[in-house]
Amino acid sequence: MKFKSESSIIKSFVYLIHTQFNYKIKCIRTNNGNEFLLKDFYSANDRLLQNSCVGTPQQNGTVERKHQHILGIARSLLFQANLQKTFWAHVISHAGHIINRLPTLFLSQKCPFQMLYECLPDFTLLKVFGSLCFAFTL
Repeated sequence: MKFKSESSIIKSFVYLIHTQFNYKIKCIRTNNGNEFLLKDFYSANDRLLQNSCVGTPQQNGTVERKHQHILGIARSLLFQANLQKTFWAHVISHAGHIINRLPTLFLSQKCPFQMLYECLPDFTLLKVFGSLCFAFTL
């Protein structure tokens, strides 16, 4: 979202999850942001809106830990590949891609990809991140 007034994106996301994966989002948690004030939408679709106190990341422990997990993997990839910080967006995207294919205890040793698509991910698509290459011109 570029602007907080674009609350239609939230509605689109909820409908996308329902149509693509046949899952229903049960709860949306927010820090009292104005972009989430869609009470009619929530009540019409039986969704629960949970509010946390503003400026208290302690109430969002799960999100904060996942955020740190993504950043930790991203830093490792950036350091291991010896890349500049200008590649940060690509590194974060790649870290999310890897995390979604890692098994977790929370999902009984299944990965998020497997739970969502009900099939194992194709690991042959994983490539080395940040490998050395040279440009060649004739």
